[in-house]
Amino acid sequence: MMRNKKGWIFLMAILICFLKPAPFISAQDNENTRLTLRGLQGVSLFVEPLDPQIEMSGLTKVQIQTDTELRLKSAGIPVLVGGEFLKASGHPFLYVDVNISILKTQITRYLFYIRVELNQEVNLVRTPMTKVIAVTWSTGGWGIDFSSDNIRQMVKTQVDKFVNAYLTENPKP
Repeated sequence: MMRNKKGWIFLMAILICFLKPAPFISAQDNENTRLTLRGLQGVSLFVEPLDPQIEMSGLTKVQIQTDTELRLKSAGIPVLVGGEFLKASGHPFLYVDVNISILKTQITRYLFYIRVELNQEVNLVRTPMTKVIAVTWSTGGWGIDFSSDNIRQMVKTQVDKFVNAYLTENPKP
């Protein structure tokens, strides 16, 4: 799997060399996907580990985890842990994945891919007894930057998109 990830990152690096160095954003954030957020009583949080080399350069999983938890809690979105998650209808969890590669050139640059997804249990229409975990809302993008601090800020921006979508469907009384 790591070999495929490295190949994908190499391909992205080549593509980015021909593009203006600005982030590209993709999302499944629309009226229909936002409806899947309605009625959520909170979310659990899962942040993928970062490459140790990236953590040594200054951006850590703990920072991303803490930033995300603070943003959720500040917006009044409960962060479910342990038994709370197991009892929650649909077992919703926010998945944050940040893949970063260091591009060694005259100046260190970072090639990155950010993905923020809401995953939850859903039933298939054709066989309603079949339940699976599926992505029901997402945002993210990729780009190139000279600063891991800027990438950290871009992760916060993507998490804010989730917060805004959640609050749109679950307005405070």
